[in-house]
Amino acid sequence: MRRTLLVSGLAFLSTIGAHASSHTPSYPAKVCGLERVRVFESSGEGTSAIYASPPGTPSDQIAIFFAANMDVNTDGNLRSYHPDDPKGGTLALNTVLNAIGDAWDENGRLLDCDVGASGKRDIGLRSGSCKKEYYAAFTGARENGFDKNRFPKVDMSAVIATRDGVPCYSDGYFVSVTRLPFDTRKAECDPGHWFDSLAFNLTVYPPRQLYAILEDGSRLITDKGDLAITLYRSEDSGEERLAFAINGDSGPKGKLGEGSVALLAALQGISIPEEPTKEWVRDLPLEKVYYLIFPAPENDLSKNGQGGTQGQITQAKIDNFGRTVFDAWAAAAGFATGEDRLKRCVSDLTPG
Repeated sequence: MRRTLLVSGLAFLSTIGAHASSHTPSYPAKVCGLERVRVFESSGEGTSAIYASPPGTPSDQIAIFFAANMDVNTDGNLRSYHPDDPKGGTLALNTVLNAIGDAWDENGRLLDCDVGASGKRDIGLRSGSCKKEYYAAFTGARENGFDKNRFPKVDMSAVIATRDGVPCYSDGYFVSVTRLPFDTRKAECDPGHWFDSLAFNLTVYPPRQLYAILEDGSRLITDKGDLAITLYRSEDSGEERLAFAINGDSGPKGKLGEGSVALLAALQGISIPEEPTKEWVRDLPLEKVYYLIFPAPENDLSKNGQGGTQGQITQAKIDNFGRTVFDAWAAAAGFATGEDRLKRCVSDLTPG
């Protein structure tokens, strides 16, 4: 397994990832009634063809389809990061290297040992002496009480909730955030404000990169809250599993393919241990998952009146709403079930 961290402006992603091939295949122009709108080059993960419903499709039937790997995102779960366990594994499920954006050493120098040829930070480069520099900056910042006016210091604000520039804690852990809030009645420093990656099936999307083209030439872009349906097919056994999810978090514009701990467990038919370990989480990523996303406002559970952002969304609601939309999407094209049409998408994408 390979862990990657990518930073694009303030769009920050903490993932534990599975390696994917960099080979660029030839993609068909159409699959299961959907049209290819672009080929997405995912940082370090190869390419994916993005398909969407053609112009003129009724809004609630518009779908976006693609295949990509699925890295695991722990954000939103309270056990993600702990100040006394920066490397993860003893108390935390994740390393703070996945929560740090910019970091400065004791002399106020901005660390840049992890900046690749693209000009973006890549946690794959945070190894050896570079990793030591980041851990040293974190340790120094912790000793300074994470005072933003003192060096060393680290910026974790894209992943960790803060109050007056200082990280928020609960039960000794950092409070990590998701793009979609779960219950806005609670303070942002309350873990209950955010979706728990161990409790909900959540997908992570690259901001403003996945879209369908409408009749007037404008784009309908997927965003937080949109319904997502995922399918995993085991190459070893041929067994397939489907899971309903929603877009719960966003990552960098250049990274495609990521899901919550709960989603990856559901796709593999495994139960989440009562006390999962970092090692258990590291084994979750999958090399190929099929994603079907419904980007219209009617299919956004945080806004369409069937959910909301005040604690109303449950996994059961996601499952029930997903089934209704999925089967209606299939029926509109003459298929008996959502699975039937989605499997046609898969077979059209990978003929033979």
